[in-house]
Amino acid sequence: MAALVIATAACGPQARDRAGGNADKETHVLTFAQPGGEVPVPLQKWADAVARRSDGSLRIEFKNQWRDGEAEYETGTVRDLQQHKADLAWVGARVFDKLGVTSFQALLAPMLVDSYDLEAKVFEAGIPGQMLQGVDAIDLVGIGVLPGPLRRVLGVRKPLVTPEAYAGTTVAIQDSALTVSTLKAWGADSKAVPGGAELDGVDGYEQQLGSIQGNHYARTARYVTANVNLWPRPLVLLIAKDTDKTLDDSQRQALRAAVGEVLSPTLDALRVEDKTATSSLCQAGMTFTVASTQNLRDLRRTVQPVYDQLGTNDKTKAWLSAIEKLKATGATGPDTATCSGTDGPEAPQTVLDGTYQQKLVDGVVAAACTGQSPPRSPGDEATLELVLKDGTVTQYERRAGMAREIGWAGTFRIFRDQLQLIEDSTNGNRLTVTWTYDGTRLTLSHMTGGECGDVAVWTTHPWIRVAER
Repeated sequence: MAALVIATAACGPQARDRAGGNADKETHVLTFAQPGGEVPVPLQKWADAVARRSDGSLRIEFKNQWRDGEAEYETGTVRDLQQHKADLAWVGARVFDKLGVTSFQALLAPMLVDSYDLEAKVFEAGIPGQMLQGVDAIDLVGIGVLPGPLRRVLGVRKPLVTPEAYAGTTVAIQDSALTVSTLKAWGADSKAVPGGAELDGVDGYEQQLGSIQGNHYARTARYVTANVNLWPRPLVLLIAKDTDKTLDDSQRQALRAAVGEVLSPTLDALRVEDKTATSSLCQAGMTFTVASTQNLRDLRRTVQPVYDQLGTNDKTKAWLSAIEKLKATGATGPDTATCSGTDGPEAPQTVLDGTYQQKLVDGVVAAACTGQSPPRSPGDEATLELVLKDGTVTQYERRAGMAREIGWAGTFRIFRDQLQLIEDSTNGNRLTVTWTYDGTRLTLSHMTGGECGDVAVWTTHPWIRVAER
């Protein structure tokens, strides 16, 4: 990957200075290594706040899907920043123990920060900011830490709520030495995987509810621990040292002050995300298994050797004590995700329940979106498979020699001759089509709520019912 440098360009219009006058300002465009496909809302709000607080002298340019598909994408991103292949990045606090930095481990101690109320208290006390100084040891500059979602355990074939259930299992993780130690104490092996990985060959996955929903894991896994909250996934904002040296004091202050501005909205968004994901997963048939009080005690007792090891570091020991005191003074936990009060997984079978297929000729989507004529020759055809079952809908794509992949997943409802499709995501896309069905051919037409690509995929050809798998 070619090294990226700070791009500097003069702003066209004059920028307004803090006194209200106009002044010519130079805008520093800072490249940001962002691992996801889309910029998370809290991160975008931070970037917007940086631009505003710096009077337009700083602009963040996101480079999405940074090291996409790599199991060790976070350690790689840190090294990229050390080599100044980007100006800014954020990584999970969990990764620093793989790089020799242990200052965040008290925040990530197993089953300690087990509620959003407690996480809020920890941030209000300024503890993550104190921990941030540890990144100096790896030749980077810390900007701030943002709260992260609570991580639970997804069980593929059985619930994982006791030490005995973990024995002999393999649990997928995002790379972290502390995570490995915790699972080992419970008798499980760990397997570092990239974000959004398939669940092949593993018995569980350490994940947050939003990712379990967004990656459609309810299609292949059955159980989520409702109240075994392992730790939060706080995100650490970093800047390359060479970049930091090019900024003035007011710009450095803008980067840091913007973090404080978005702390509370980020926590609010995390609570909403968990609630939305829980409802969606319940509708998809996921079972939320609640650990008993004794289960929780057994899990905590079994990881005591991990706490003993953490306590050998004086700073970590002090932070552990501080967090435990906050927990003892009013923070309720653990947070519990259940299907109580949500629409349950049961849905009546409909006349359309079944499996359907069609061939999607390459170029049809592009033709629909450009107004061109669709291709006449089949070319490299993809087989699309549509599964309607118990109120859920999954659309798969398969090409010769490749495993099928989920292209779209959600729920569906039928209103007379109208079929409504609701995508599984925080801001689920809603598609409405007119349907006709003769017992073999399902024809969809007159789509609303979709883009040209949606119309092409769903309505260009009829869906042919095939034998059930």
